[in-house]
Amino acid sequence: MPARSVSVEMELSKQEVDQHLKGRGGVWDLLVQRWETFPRTANRETKTMWDIALIEAVLRPELATAVTVGAPIIHDAATVEQFPENPRRVTDFKAIDAAGMRRDFWEAIDAAIPKGLTKPLIDHAREKLPLTAKQVRQWSGVKTLPVA
Repeated sequence: MPARSVSVEMELSKQEVDQHLKGRGGVWDLLVQRWETFPRTANRETKTMWDIALIEAVLRPELATAVTVGAPIIHDAATVEQFPENPRRVTDFKAIDAAGMRRDFWEAIDAAIPKGLTKPLIDHAREKLPLTAKQVRQWSGVKTLPVA
């Protein structure tokens, strides 16, 4: 997708992220924490997902309109010639179905989260597989455990 592209249409809201990921533990909570602490997103209600737009365009071609154009020519850090008459051709996307991409993204994420997971995975593991302190030490290699 070109530098100033249609991918700006692919946004996720903080509310969506919290709804799908918050409290799920592991990488899911890490992604929420990243949104909340990263300077460019910490106080924003939405975030443009450039990378997800491109991945969705490749995985689901029906969600994007591809065109073949001349490759951009970079003259210097501030000057990029978009769509030149360049014999080197590249695929670009002139339109995306952002709502369809967002729907597909959340369906994939929701499918990746274990069913019935409503709290951090470690809590589920503790409930289903209670371990003694000795077993934890053997498994983890930790010699002593802090006393709570």
